[in-house]
Amino acid sequence: GMSGKVELVCRWIHDPKLILEVTGDWPEDETTRELEQAPNEFTVHLVRCRGLARTNRSLACRNTSNPGVVVSTKSERRRTKPAKKTVAPVFQKRFSFEARVGDPDVTLEVFDFGEGGDDPPLFMGRAKIPLKDLQHREVSRRWLPLTDQKGKRDAPRGQVDVACWHRFSKKYVAPIPNDTEDDAVPHGGAEINQGGTPFLSRHREVSPRRGAKPRPSPEEVLQHVKSRGAKLRPSSEEVLPAEERGRRFPRARATRSASASCGRGRCRR
Repeated sequence: GMSGKVELVCRWIHDPKLILEVTGDWPEDETTRELEQAPNEFTVHLVRCRGLARTNRSLACRNTSNPGVVVSTKSERRRTKPAKKTVAPVFQKRFSFEARVGDPDVTLEVFDFGEGGDDPPLFMGRAKIPLKDLQHREVSRRWLPLTDQKGKRDAPRGQVDVACWHRFSKKYVAPIPNDTEDDAVPHGGAEINQGGTPFLSRHREVSPRRGAKPRPSPEEVLQHVKSRGAKLRPSSEEVLPAEERGRRFPRARATRSASASCGRGRCRR
């Protein structure tokens, strides 16, 4: 057969119509004091995906998918709402997490959530955002290629468009209480010992409840019982030993002996 050649002329151009603007406000410039602090808040804005796989999980979703993105850090996990019947979804969703320098990479995972109901999520691809790449503390927007669960590009899985930044936020800083030595100590409250550490007074006065009667002393209880003519329970020293009780109450001892003999079969009627 005959073969030939074709001559082509190609050129890369920039078309602003193909750029999807990020919705929402961009982060404000950090103050000088905030720049002195280490970044502790990671923010990711999920813009869109493109070139995702077509899962074809049902006849209703033939030749398409229902994708959603899950963002995970070492302590939190959030996700977008699934897009319906598309392989190029637009999310425009923003998440903020507490993340500090040295934490593990942030993971983005794309799943097909089906038509809802009992359909289990189907893994479509994943990407990672290293926090060390955001040390310049500026907004970074990029297309991240999706890989398999082990991080390998085994097949074309699509890309995800994200804008992210890592900065300092006051909401993740715990307030430090005032110095206890400068605070006024209320009566019966915390005191400061010689070492400078606070401790509770052992002899704190507890105000009685309004309308409550004071608790009587043991002597008053004993006098009250005797005045009513009640018999007190004998103490352990006042209880007679067994031999003494036998000598004083011989009839009771004989009755117990007869009962024991009947129990052994010696008693005949």
